[in-house]
Amino acid sequence: MSTLSWSQVQTLFNKNKFKSTNLAPYRLTNDTLRDSAEEKDADGWVKLPVSPATPLSAVLLVQDFLYIATPTLSRRSILRDETTDLQEKASIFLKGRAWPVRKTAEGIASIGLEEGRSTVWSKLGWKALAELRECQFVVINEENQSIHFFPEDIRAWSSKTEIIFIEYECRYIWTHPAIHLDLWLSERETAGWTIQWPIAEGTMEELRSAMQKINESPAGKLKDVLQKRVGRGQSIKQLVAWHLEQPVV
Repeated sequence: MSTLSWSQVQTLFNKNKFKSTNLAPYRLTNDTLRDSAEEKDADGWVKLPVSPATPLSAVLLVQDFLYIATPTLSRRSILRDETTDLQEKASIFLKGRAWPVRKTAEGIASIGLEEGRSTVWSKLGWKALAELRECQFVVINEENQSIHFFPEDIRAWSSKTEIIFIEYECRYIWTHPAIHLDLWLSERETAGWTIQWPIAEGTMEELRSAMQKINESPAGKLKDVLQKRVGRGQSIKQLVAWHLEQPVV
């Protein structure tokens, strides 16, 4: 086999009629995930199995198309590397009393590597994963019909940040048609589901004032009841503003 000189390589390159053509960047879409889907319900929701079943694995399935193409046995090696990387990033970017170094590292380790063990996935681990991978989680438990959020205060969520719908033991994630999250959550509540809305803080006077701002009557004398109602109402108002494209005030 003969060796080409650099001038010959340049000549061949210059003859390539596609040399000025750029490929469009790859974007992971719901269609990509749907190719691996296990189930699709009547409303268009698609269930995608997660293996290994860890929160980090679920995130990588959504955000990294190479991870989707990787065999399950090889994914564990990727998870170990990614977990270590997240722990290193946490030590640099997650500062303050909310992020104790050792517990944050332990939380990331369990979120990354402990398969199907929701009881050992700490809230701190979930929050660190959401922060470092720039996503938001709707955690769904179909068995007891409950929904949790991470970060936990949905009032601080952003419409521009990716939302991942995930089964509480990370056996599945769901992709979905275009939905309004406020309506979807309200429908779940109407059907009897329990949703962990954030709890509003403040004095009774402040809570009653907040109730008026979200157009609800400040009925009731128990502070914990008002805190829950205000937290829910403020959350719904935040989500409604997303699809109305109006600022939250």
